[in-house]
Order: sequence, then C-alpha cells, then structure tokens
Amino acid sequence: MEKRFLIADDHTIIRKGMTVLLRDNFQNCTCVEANNGCVVIKQLKEQTFDLIILEMNMADVDTLSLIDWINTNNPDARILIFSMHASAHYGIQLYRKGIRGFLNKSCSDDEIVQAINLILSNRIYIPQDLQDVMSDMLRGKKKTENNFELLSDREFSVSQLLAQGKNYEEIARILCIEVSTVRTFKTRIFKKLSVNTTFEFLSLANAHYNIFL
Repeated sequence: MEKRFLIADDHTIIRKGMTVLLRDNFQNCTCVEANNGCVVIKQLKEQTFDLIILEMNMADVDTLSLIDWINTNNPDARILIFSMHASAHYGIQLYRKGIRGFLNKSCSDDEIVQAINLILSNRIYIPQDLQDVMSDMLRGKKKTENNFELLSDREFSVSQLLAQGKNYEEIARILCIEVSTVRTFKTRIFKKLSVNTTFEFLSLANAHYNIFL
C-alpha cells in the first residue's frame, strides 16, 4: 500500500535527503515537503499522511504548539521528531504529547527506516539514549538536576526562543501572545530556574539543556 509522508524541516538539504531515503525504502511512496509551520498546517488541512516527520526547531513556529494543533485537528496523525539534538534532553515531554518517535539527525539510514517501519505498524520508537534516561527514572535515579523539567509547555517554548536569541517582539509573534506576556513568562522561568540574569540563564541552558543552542 502506498505510504504518504510529510517532511517538515526548514533546511532544504534535510528535506531532499529524507525524500530520497524514503523513496528508496518505501515503494511508490508520496513525499510532500514543508519548509515552515504554516505550510505544515496548510498541507494537513488539505490531505492526510501516514507519517509526519517534523523538525523540532523550525524558525517560524513553536513546535510544541504545532504538535498540539496537529493532535487537535488530526488526532490519528503519527509524528516522528527529527532533530539535531539528543532525545534525552526533551524527549519525555514530547512523548507525553503523543509523538510516536524521536530521531537524532546523526543517526544512520538503517535506524531511520527501522523507526519509520515501527511507527507505521502503530508502535512507538524510543531511541537508546532516552531508554537509558527512562530506566534511571524508574529506578529512582537521576544523573543531573534539570530544573527545565519544572517548566510548563509554554514556559519551555519561551525558554527555547529566548536561548536562541529571539527578542520579546519576535517571541510574541511566533507564539501569538502579547509582549507583556512574554515578559511575565521570562520572570516565571528565571524564578523556576533560580537564575537572575540572562547570562546565568544561557549558561544553565548550555550546561543542562543544550537543545536550545
């Protein structure tokens, strides 16, 4: 049966490479590319896909909010996160939102195909680094204290954008909120992380949560 894939990434070379890989491994598949969040939403309003392969840090969209939109408007959608960062950094939060898999962009072609086949069979793919984190949590062990896990989804999104160097106006536009709301979120974030300055925040993000950078 023909499979339909939506490949969402703001890097052309990633989209083209994934398209080639999918066509080599899934006979007669259809691959549709999206270079930003708006195109993702447009495509999902017009057609259905067997799998959405989604970059975590597209510049124009808050990915957590996009996942929420997909879950609300396409509840049967399968989402595979394809990111340059390790799943252990924020994978648990994403799996709680219902994604079916997470892959680091440095993984092998074989692992990509394995993960996709697993997801298409209505199973969940969990990479080894995240399995290790989950195992430690189940045994009551935690390697490092990570206060970023205390943040709400929206606080997490604001933190991500702040650490990427976005100003208040840019964050407000991306998240569709008021500038004053961004300032309020920043205050809450700094309090939860026990930091007082932007330098302290960026240092903490780099040390414990380098997905932002």
